[in-house]
Amino acid sequence: RKIDTSGGLSAIVGAYWLGAWQRQTISRVSVQHLGDTLYAGTSHRLQLAAAESNGTAIEVPMPVVHWQSSDTTIASIDSTGMVYAHRAGALVITGSAGGWRHHSLPMVVTRADVQSVLEERWSDDWKNRWIAWGAPLPQITFGLAGQPALLVNGDGEYASGTYSRARVNSTRGVALDAQVSTPITRSKWQFIKIGLGSIRSMATGGPTGAAGCAIQYPSGEGWQGPTQFSTPAGMRPADTSVATGRWYTVRIQVFPDRTCGFAINGRAIARTTIGLADRDSMQVSVEGQTVGSPLLIGPVKVWTGVPTDVDWAALRP
Repeated sequence: RKIDTSGGLSAIVGAYWLGAWQRQTISRVSVQHLGDTLYAGTSHRLQLAAAESNGTAIEVPMPVVHWQSSDTTIASIDSTGMVYAHRAGALVITGSAGGWRHHSLPMVVTRADVQSVLEERWSDDWKNRWIAWGAPLPQITFGLAGQPALLVNGDGEYASGTYSRARVNSTRGVALDAQVSTPITRSKWQFIKIGLGSIRSMATGGPTGAAGCAIQYPSGEGWQGPTQFSTPAGMRPADTSVATGRWYTVRIQVFPDRTCGFAINGRAIARTTIGLADRDSMQVSVEGQTVGSPLLIGPVKVWTGVPTDVDWAALRP
C-alpha cells in the first residue's frame, strides 16, 4: 500500500509473519486429587486436567474453570479449587471447563482424628529419641519457667542441630507445636529453623533431604532478618516481641494434600500452594546458630491429623 508522506511525515513499514494458531478442542476433563476422603476442618486443593480426543493435554486457564459443591454445609470450594471441609458427610465436587466439559468427583468428609505421637521435654535421656549433629553439638539448658530446653548451639562457622529418630506417618497430615525463644542480639550467626521432613543421610554440613516444610527465624542475616519469618510460601512479618526472647509457639502443619501451613501463637501466617511434603514418613528437624545468645527450643509436640485450633481458612486468597 502506498503511503503519502507529502506532509513531511516519515513512515516505517514493517512486515511480520504470525504463525498460524492451532485450535485445541477439549474432549474430556478430570478432577485431579490425592484421595476421595477429607477430614473436617481441613482444606485440599483440586485441579482440573483437560485433554484433546487424542490424549494431548491442554492447559485450562483458571478463570475458565468453574467449581461446584453439591452440599456447601459439608464442604465448600472456591474459585481456585480449594476445598474446605466443614463437617462429616458425603458430597460431590464438580469441575468444568467453561461450563461445557465437566467431571464430578464423589467425596467423603470424616471427623478429624487427631492423635498425639510425640512429646519431647528434653529430659536427660533425650539422645535416645534424637540424633544430634554439628560441632559443637546441641545441649540441654534451662528455659521457660526453669524447665529444660534445647540449645542448638551452632557456632559462627556452621549450624548444629538434631532430628527425631521416630518417623511419623503423614497420610492424614502431621502437626507440630514447638515453644521457641529467639533473643536476637546481632545481625548474623543467630537463627533457628524448625521443620518436618524426611532425613535421608548425613553429610559434613548436616543432614540431607531435610525438612521440606520448615520455618526459620530470623529470615536471614542483616538487621532486616529479625523483622520476618522465612517459609516456603515466602517471607512473613514477625512481631517485634519475637526478637526479645519472649517465648512463642510455632505450629507447622502438613496437610493431607502435602501442602504446608505455618502459624505463630495460634494465628495462621502462611500456607504453600503446592505440595512440598513428598514422603509418607516424616521426622522433626531443628537446626541453627546461637553465637552470643541462647536461642532455645522448649517443649515439642507432634500429632497426626489436622488439629482444628488454627483457622487456616483465614489464608484464603
